[in-house]
Amino acid sequence: NYGYTQSGAGTNGNQQYQANTYGINYYTNNNDPRLKMVYAPNPKGDVIGSFFGGTVTVPAQQTPSKFGLGVLKAPTMPAILLSSEEALFLQAEAAAAGYITGNAQTLYNTGITTSFTNLGVASAATAAAAYYAQAAIAYPTAGTFDQQQQVIITQKWIALNPFGAFEAFNELRRTGYPANLPLSVYPGVNPPSQVARIQYPTVLYTSNADNVTKQGTINIFTSKIFWAK
Repeated sequence: NYGYTQSGAGTNGNQQYQANTYGINYYTNNNDPRLKMVYAPNPKGDVIGSFFGGTVTVPAQQTPSKFGLGVLKAPTMPAILLSSEEALFLQAEAAAAGYITGNAQTLYNTGITTSFTNLGVASAATAAAAYYAQAAIAYPTAGTFDQQQQVIITQKWIALNPFGAFEAFNELRRTGYPANLPLSVYPGVNPPSQVARIQYPTVLYTSNADNVTKQGTINIFTSKIFWAK
């Protein structure tokens, strides 16, 4: 679905999904070597993307980057249902909140290291240690729970990018992190905020109309499910 045909041509999914400037800038600004494992460099060796909702790449006229070798490893690679890094970040947040025992910082750092390893970053443990030693990435042991949750969810998002995008989207709705996501630039779309609610599929309005209509009118930008922030 997201890879290549036997002739080497990109599948529909491969053509539809490409790098975005927000993700590229996050990797680049934080000296993150996962950039070229998540996104495939173009023939010039650059990672090129577009703005959310955009149809033009930045820089313009260059080939956009698609899935990298750290994501598409082989035709026989296993499907990911729950990655080890996701499990570690879940535990880190739970430990920070006091729901389970364990060292939240250790779980956080291990989650980052596991992401580096699973994406095939060279000398993963050493590279990860250098990454999370940066002030902007380091776990705030003396910080508030909100500060700790923010770094955990932000690193969870970047670790799940792009194969766990739906989980990362739900975490955005639940916590509000990452906090600075830009809005879509698609022409004619002027959302007041990020998407906050997913519409019920049309089939439910015919198969379970009584219960669906009790939810009232759902605005995807302003209506929130009960657990959303």
